[in-house]
Amino acid sequence: MEIHDISMLIEEEMPVYPGNPGPEIEKYREIPEESTTESCLKLGSHTGTHVDASSHVFEKGETVDQIKLENFYGDAQVINLTQEGAKITRKVLEEAEINKKIVLLKTENSTKQNHKTFREDYAEKTTYI
Repeated sequence: MEIHDISMLIEEEMPVYPGNPGPEIEKYREIPEESTTESCLKLGSHTGTHVDASSHVFEKGETVDQIKLENFYGDAQVINLTQEGAKITRKVLEEAEINKKIVLLKTENSTKQNHKTFREDYAEKTTYI
């Protein structure tokens, strides 16, 4: 089995959604002065690769800590949507041949992102799906 880590590296200079706080990383122990190197991290919940739990948009929705860890690893399917443009429609998703429990949507973001600046022209689902 191959394992692919698709998460972004968290660093202070990384792009964040406009208006969201950027990550702050402060070393408070460091080798050789100390026996270990340790840092304090401060970041918003939308930093880098993240999951939007239903509580993000619903008052009584499930929070991230209530989502089973098993939902985040395992045999996955990638659906290539890079040719669909910036709006991913219900029709496109319904027509996709989904045969795995975990599905990753590869959008045109993969072809445009430089991971240095936040792009506001990212692909997203349409509001009517």
